Amino acid sequence: MKKRKITYSMTARQKKELKKQQEDGKQNNENAEESEVVVPKSRKTGLFVSLAAGILAVALIVAAICIPVMMSKETVTNDTFLKWKTFNPKDPEHPYDNENPNPNPPANPIVTFTLYSDDEAAFAAHFGSSEIRLDFELFMDDAPYASTNMLFLAESGFYDGTIINDVKNGHAMINGFTAADDFVNKSKDISFMEKLTGFDPKRTSSSGLADFKLGYRLVAEYKRQVDDSFGYLTMLAGTSSSSSSGCSSTAFVMVTRDNSPQFNDLMSDPSTYMSWVGKLTGEEGQSELLKKLNEVPTTLKGKFRVPQFNIKIKSVRSDLSSAKKKYLLKNFESIISGGISSTWQKYAYNDVFYSFTRS
Repeated sequence: MKKRKITYSMTARQKKELKKQQEDGKQNNENAEESEVVVPKSRKTGLFVSLAAGILAVALIVAAICIPVMMSKETVTNDTFLKWKTFNPKDPEHPYDNENPNPNPPANPIVTFTLYSDDEAAFAAHFGSSEIRLDFELFMDDAPYASTNMLFLAESGFYDGTIINDVKNGHAMINGFTAADDFVNKSKDISFMEKLTGFDPKRTSSSGLADFKLGYRLVAEYKRQVDDSFGYLTMLAGTSSSSSSGCSSTAFVMVTRDNSPQFNDLMSDPSTYMSWVGKLTGEEGQSELLKKLNEVPTTLKGKFRVPQFNIKIKSVRSDLSSAKKKYLLKNFESIISGGISSTWQKYAYNDVFYSFTRS
């Protein structure tokens, strides 16, 4: 029996729905293709945004580090040291004065002496520690030249490895001696002296023999009338005679007791001039250590009473900023000899020993 082909006719409504489905499917396909194109663009955009954000973050970090450093860059000149309380770093040409006082005067610098001994056991038995520290506040406003001299010698390392060469009757002296046997001064260490800025290491004395002694001598700037001299740091200043054998401004004295007989003798000597440079800060325990320094057993060697166990200076350092230290070491000669009276300059250094290098 022959099979009859069956066909189905669609109503108009069915045809309309079928056409709509076909159009919707075509639209979906177009959207799908479009999405395939958009996705890669989105990824590229996201990568670009991430990279830009990373660069911005790095830039912000660099700015956060560099900008404060640039803004905090110190202005340092000779007047930074010579006019410590009145120097205006924001306007160096116009320092502070009575009518325009410094609203935030800087604190005086602190120098720290660190002491020890080759005989560690004896030192520890006497001081209670194998190493002690003494902090002195410098009188920058009252004795700027002497204080700047102390800072220069400290930061140059002049006293490192030297000894306290004289302890008697209430004073302890440091003068740059490296040993008590022959009292050789560190200024005779040519290799060290050649590192100092502003000095001629080849200078010879009038006798024709090299004498590597720091030859500048500063006049006394500041004397105090005090009943209690304990804890002061003083500098033996040069006399008014350029031919005298006075100190070369490397000699400093720590006053280790009240009404020191030795200190009073020095003060009464008309050929000796002293600058009051600083005072012990009063940090807990340091006064007792300074008193113990006065009680160290000594032996007479020549004119000095030398501690029986050597007391060495490990270091003398200040709390100056790195910018001030760098400037000081480079410009010390200019600081202490520039812009001063001819009378002072005449006696500012001893031409028998070192002279500032002249171009």
